Amino acid sequence: MTFQCEGTSYCDQGDTAVVVVTIDGNQQTLNFSGTPICVAQYGTNPSGTQSCWHLWLTNNDTGNPTTDIYYERFFCAADAQIVDISQVGYPGYYTVQTYSVQTGEELWVNLNGYVPENFKFQIGEYGGILYGANLEQSDNQIALSANGAQGGCGGTCLSTCQIKIFDLNGNQLFQNGGQQCSYQVSCSGCPPGYLKCTTTDYPGYCCLPCEEIEKQLQSAIDLTTSMKLQLVTNQNSTTT
Repeated sequence: MTFQCEGTSYCDQGDTAVVVVTIDGNQQTLNFSGTPICVAQYGTNPSGTQSCWHLWLTNNDTGNPTTDIYYERFFCAADAQIVDISQVGYPGYYTVQTYSVQTGEELWVNLNGYVPENFKFQIGEYGGILYGANLEQSDNQIALSANGAQGGCGGTCLSTCQIKIFDLNGNQLFQNGGQQCSYQVSCSGCPPGYLKCTTTDYPGYCCLPCEEIEKQLQSAIDLTTSMKLQLVTNQNSTTT
């Protein structure tokens, strides 16, 4: 099987890949032994991601959002719409249908709790009460009703960037997103910025910080330079 990668391929087979992922300032170190790995980073509005949707149902026309709303929910989906299901034997009834990124299938929104799964609601006036439904994409999760809202939009749902990592068989190993994303990869089994040294202890090597080694080397160089200058100065003083 040929290794296919839509992002960037890292490490040879048998290496230990260490990926340092930084999302909105939060750093996470990941270790993978099934190399090579594929790392894909997506920018603003990355393809294949979901959006946050806000659904709220009203049961009167007083115009007061804290009393009108009898159900409110946030959920993630690639797409969502209110669907008229009169044609399947429910005249005047509607439901909410979503499109799933993971399965590529259209699904009914699973509304647990107050409204049962595969629920149906009416839009229009019934028994003197005006029923309505609203569905829109949302960039926040602030509830309109005093009772709050069910569900939520977490993970990559509200992200403007995300990072995905796949193994050599195309299986997704990691996914996360946020407002700012970056990553670094090392194939030595040590994080980026560390030097791999052989040891007799498990796992047979240790990781030494390159920055600290550089500081020690620079200190040794500075000391040697200072000693040479002092020696030259002393020699000149003797000859004069």
